[in-house]
Order: sequence, then structure tokens, then C-alpha cells
Amino acid sequence: MDTTAKRVARNTLWLFSLALAGRLLSFVLIVYLARKLGDYSFGKFFFAGAFVQIFIMLADLGVSFLIIREVARDRANTAKYFGNGFFIKALLSFLTFGLMIMGAHILKCPPDTRAIIYLVGLCYILESMANLCGSIFRAFERMQYIFWAELIEKAARVLLCFLFLSLGYGLLAVAWLYLFSAVLYLGLNMIFLFRNIGKPSFRPDIAFAWSLLRESLPFALTGLLLTFYYYIDAVMLGRMKGELVVGWYSASYQLYIALGMMASVFLSAVFPVMARLAKTSLATLRKVYEKCFKYLLALGLPLAAGGVLLGKPLILLFYGAGFHNSVLPFQLIMAIIAFSYINSLLSYFLTAVDRIHDNNKLFAVCVLTNVGLNFALIPPYSYAGAAIATMTSEALFCVLALIYVSRNFGLNVPWNPLLKALAAAGIMGVVAYLAININLALLIALSALLYFVLLRLFGYFNQEDKLLFKEVIGLRA
Repeated sequence: MDTTAKRVARNTLWLFSLALAGRLLSFVLIVYLARKLGDYSFGKFFFAGAFVQIFIMLADLGVSFLIIREVARDRANTAKYFGNGFFIKALLSFLTFGLMIMGAHILKCPPDTRAIIYLVGLCYILESMANLCGSIFRAFERMQYIFWAELIEKAARVLLCFLFLSLGYGLLAVAWLYLFSAVLYLGLNMIFLFRNIGKPSFRPDIAFAWSLLRESLPFALTGLLLTFYYYIDAVMLGRMKGELVVGWYSASYQLYIALGMMASVFLSAVFPVMARLAKTSLATLRKVYEKCFKYLLALGLPLAAGGVLLGKPLILLFYGAGFHNSVLPFQLIMAIIAFSYINSLLSYFLTAVDRIHDNNKLFAVCVLTNVGLNFALIPPYSYAGAAIATMTSEALFCVLALIYVSRNFGLNVPWNPLLKALAAAGIMGVVAYLAININLALLIALSALLYFVLLRLFGYFNQEDKLLFKEVIGLRA
């Protein structure tokens, strides 16, 4: 029997497998680029990437996310949504690329940096077009097609970059290879869509496209705020402190993102279910929210403790001694990764219940706080100031959003699980600190084992959790 729990588990498995393989490939490439290009060229590359990310949301304006929600609720109009979404995104992509060119000239970026910006910009635009197919796959809960398309793209990118850098090519060649892999990614998504979902109509309905665009604008604002929030620090660091500092900060931030993949993977699989429940059963939706909160908390807290304690050996292991300046920002931002996990859940929940306008208001406050703190803290404290700004704004959103869902939906902080998880993570952290000199891989494995044994001893997982787990793995009908 294909229950909701099993579907979520299956889709989570596909997305987690993709995230694990994809993040691993991406992270291997990042480490290789950092070591091969050096901190200055590495910083230039990630400055270009952050600059492009500031603009790239304009190529989508929330259309892809809206289509997930609407097609998940009613699959009969899939072709209409895809065709008009493609038309909108094609027009927006031309506008976005023009704005990137203007922005690079306004900031007076050097010619070589501008070339990287243009190539990376085209890469991200093509990936944005391909992600429209991914929206259909998510709405249909066919995550395997997302898995194969992204895995092939990332594998091709890694192999080609390894080959060309080993042959003596430099940063510009890497940017061209990113663009080539994006072309491959778009082609694969189109093939999977046509063969497994159906051939959409590419004849636009102007009135429907316009209504679709208008309805997507709240999602666009969310995406713009998120993009601005996650990448403005690198851009501000680049303008205030130079591309070398961006290289140090980006190295720490990329490792933080890699460790944060579990929340995004899990919630991506759960969101279509939440969107349907918002229209059919708010009581069940509340229960799903509470379970997600509990599980994400259990994952986020040990990562926070481990990241702070093991930040130095992890950074030096992956990047080498040349990136020792990445240790402090990594430790600072890892301290709040549990906040980040819960924040993702809160945003998905508010989107599912059609409170995206309120979500945007809360997030706008945090973005403004982040930018203001960056202006204040980057000049005296450099990359550490940017990390502190991120910490503060993540914590602020969590507090504001928790207050909101408590007042409007009666969803209070689950203090009992929170205190149990904090106690388990605290004990794990103390033991890990005392054993800090043993082999790093062994220390991580033993710490994780200790943490989950403590959760079990503290009664963190109740009988309902155990039954749900058995249902997911097929031990209960």
C-alpha cells in the first residue's frame, strides 16, 4: 500500500541520495578548485557566483515554486502551467542577463571578472529553465528524474573540470565548463519530462501567463529575499575587503551549505504533502509540522555542536592550511545551523497555508537586519563580522516566526523534545571535546552513535515515531 508516509520516505530517499551524491560531487569540485586555483582566483569565482545569484531569482519570479503547489493540487492542468511558465521564464531570462551586464559595469568589475560573471550567469539561467521541469517532477512526486538529471550534470561538470585544470587551463575554462554542463542539464530535464510526464504545450496563453506571473509575485519576493540574504554577504565582502577574503568566507559557507542539505532534502519531499493537507486537513498538517520540527531538531543540534568543536580540523582537512582563515567563520555559522533547519520548516509551513505574505514580512525584517549588520561589522571584523550578521538574522527569524505560528496556529515550541535534544547534544559535545585528539572520522562516527543512543535513553522517540518508522521501511502494513 502506497501510504503518504511511504511516498514521503521514497521521495526523501531519492532527494537525499541526490543531495548526498550531488553535494559530494560539488564539494569535491569546490575543494579541488580551491586547491588548484588558490584563494585569490577561488575568491574571484565565488564573487562572480554570488553576484549572479543576486540577480538570478529575477529569471523565475517564483513561477517554479507556485507551479509545484498548483500542479500538486490539480495535475489536470500540468501542460498549461508548464507551457506558460516556460514562456514567462524565457522572457525574464533575457531581462535578467541584461541586468547582470549592467550591474557588472556599474560596479566596475575587472574585464576577467565580468567574463566569469557572464558565463556563470548563462549557466544559472539555463539551470533555472531546467528547474521548471523539476517543479513538475516534484508536483508529481517523481523525484527520481530530478536525481538522474542533476547527478549526470554534476558528474560531467566535475570530470571535465578535473580534466581541463589538470591540463593547465584556468578559471575561464572552468566557467565555460559550468555553462556546458548547464546545457546538458536542460536537455536531460526536457527528455525526462517528455518521455515520462507528457509533452506540454508551448503555445502561450497571454491572459493565463499574466495571471500566473501576478500570483507568483509573493513567491518571487520570498526567493529574492532568500537570494539576497544568502549571497549579499559575499558581494559586500568582495567590495569592502576584496576577493581574497571572499575566498576564505565562501570556503566556510560552502561546507556549511553541504552540512545543511538534510533539512532542504526532507522538506522538499514533504512540501507537496503539506500543500495538499492545507486544503484538506489542517489537523493532519499540524501533526506533520510537529513531527518535522522534532526530527529536524534532532538533526540540527548535533551538527551545531560538532561544527563548532571540529571546525578547525574539518576546514584544514578539506581545504588545506592555506584556508586557515576559514575556520572562524565556519564555527560561527555552524553554531546556528539548528536555527536554519527550523527556519526552513517555518517558511515551508507558512507557504503551504497561504501565509506567504506574512512569511515575506518576517524575512524582510531579517534581511534588513543582515544587511545593516554587514555594513556595521564587515569593516572592523571582516569575514567574522559577516558570519555574526548571519547568526543574528537566522536567530531573529526563528524567534519571530515561532511567535507567529504560535499566535495564529497554536503551534508552540515543543520544549520537552528540545530540552532532551539539547542535553544529548551537550553531552556528546563534552565527550567529543575530551576525545578531540583521536582520528577525526572515528570521532565523528562515535559522537553520532553516542548522540542517538542518548536520544533513545532520554525517550526522544515515542511509540508513534517507532510505528511511523516501521511503516516507512515496510515492516507494518
